[in-house]
Amino acid sequence: MSQNVRRDAPDRMTTGSSQGVILLGFVFYLSDMNNGGVASGEIRGRLMDLEFNDTSRDDHSLILVIDRDQEGCEQTLRVLQDAGYRATWAEDGAAGINIAEKYRPNAVLLDLNLADMSGLAVCKDLKSKLLTADIPILFMTGNPRTDDIVQHCFDAGGHDLLSKPISRVELLGRLRVALQEQTLRDAYRRLAILDPLTGLANRRQFFLYLTEAVMAAKRNRTETFLILADIDNLALVNEKYGHEFGDEVILTFARLVKRIQTNSCRAGRIGGEEFAIVLTDSTPDRAIALAERLRQTFASVAFDARSQPKHFYAGFGVARFDGADDAFNADIFMLHADIALFVAKDVGRGRVVGHWTLDPNSLPIVAPHKRHARIRDRRRTQRSFIAAPGGESAEASPVTPKQS
Repeated sequence: MSQNVRRDAPDRMTTGSSQGVILLGFVFYLSDMNNGGVASGEIRGRLMDLEFNDTSRDDHSLILVIDRDQEGCEQTLRVLQDAGYRATWAEDGAAGINIAEKYRPNAVLLDLNLADMSGLAVCKDLKSKLLTADIPILFMTGNPRTDDIVQHCFDAGGHDLLSKPISRVELLGRLRVALQEQTLRDAYRRLAILDPLTGLANRRQFFLYLTEAVMAAKRNRTETFLILADIDNLALVNEKYGHEFGDEVILTFARLVKRIQTNSCRAGRIGGEEFAIVLTDSTPDRAIALAERLRQTFASVAFDARSQPKHFYAGFGVARFDGADDAFNADIFMLHADIALFVAKDVGRGRVVGHWTLDPNSLPIVAPHKRHARIRDRRRTQRSFIAAPGGESAEASPVTPKQS
């Protein structure tokens, strides 16, 4: 790292007491899955304890200070460290951007006047990148706080503006508010993109992963693979042993899937007992081997091992994209995996089938209710329409009950 950067290594950062679990106010409350699952449409305005399991960030918030004033920066770092934060410093904008991209701090204290570029330019750069766009940035300035300066800071994406010299109470108070708001946004984001039962990506988020993987394969001309997994006969399991037992089967499979996740292997739950895995920059042998390993491991798990051991199975369909077809998209990818999974389920329990191994002239037709691919040209339903004169349709009006 540049000599202008101090305390930039995580193992050298000073840490204080843990911030612990943060109390957040949620409008929608998810109850314990073991006590009845998600609350059925019930809206509760209550506080809940939420602990994030984000391995990309430490329990102690990391604050990045970008300021060319070394003396003032040293004082700011001491205040932050005494309050229990981890702190690091960059003297110029370029070094600050590099640290922010590498370590993703929880917040940035940014001086408006830097040696190599303006603080506004640094802020715009960080806000333009996906990995750093959500980091709250608090500007600092020793100049008079005019309306124009305030406007420019907020237009650039800043969260707040502090005037130097900054008092300890003001610094920690404003920083605490920024971090609490960021934590709340992260919480709502997690509720929006994660499956509440398994913690894997939900269907919408996984399709974003899949679309990103297809685009990357086209750019780099590398092979990408999609694995669809379906737990066999889960409806019968729920009927025979209860939905709580069925949830445990789903959770067990999800735990196995989580263990294989990496930057090049992302997974999600896209249906009740259906899971999907996208594997980038790989080979057919590795994709099949991965599916086979999951199949064997899941089949070896014994449920109710102490009383009446039970084993369950899953079918796998694997599709391949070599990056050469510009018209290829996530839905075509999913359709190919759908076909492979259909064949695997049709052959028997616990099978793995690759789409490229099938005869292209005799591919089976997957029924609409068994497809995972999205239907883009969905016909408008007639359920809420009534026939109008001239063959047109008109929206049905609410029916007024007859008075007795």
